[in-house]
Amino acid sequence: MANAKCTVTDGVRNSRLRFESKVYRTGECDIWLSTQTSSGYGRMSVDNTQCFAHRLAWMYEHGDIPDGMLVCHKCDNPLCVNPQHLFLGTTQENTGDRQAKGRQANGERQHLAKLTASDVIAIRASGKLLRELAAEYGVSIATVSHVKRGDTWKHI
Repeated sequence: MANAKCTVTDGVRNSRLRFESKVYRTGECDIWLSTQTSSGYGRMSVDNTQCFAHRLAWMYEHGDIPDGMLVCHKCDNPLCVNPQHLFLGTTQENTGDRQAKGRQANGERQHLAKLTASDVIAIRASGKLLRELAAEYGVSIATVSHVKRGDTWKHI
């Protein structure tokens, strides 16, 4: 897994040519063409440390990344290493950016969702007991309770 703690060392500075050979410039995003993480981010080994490619791109342009900061994408393309498309942000700011852009998976877009929007509407309209609804939809009583109270599926 790529290490978030790569720093500007001689190895990072000396790896720039190798880095550049793995980038395709489109005129907009600069696309990482080499190794990727399972979540779709580019990565490269520097000084025996796996580094995220977009973090390396930031460091080549701006230097070390302050502790507690993330390198975020304005373009929302995890393979983009164009420094002009990158910005520093906290975890909270990155999450807010994701939500503001509508990229936060919710409802049926959650890969483990067992309910559909129509199920949620039916559960909320039903007068059945929570345990009956849980058995009917194959979910826990707690899940039905959260749906009924509006704690989950807030967008419906």
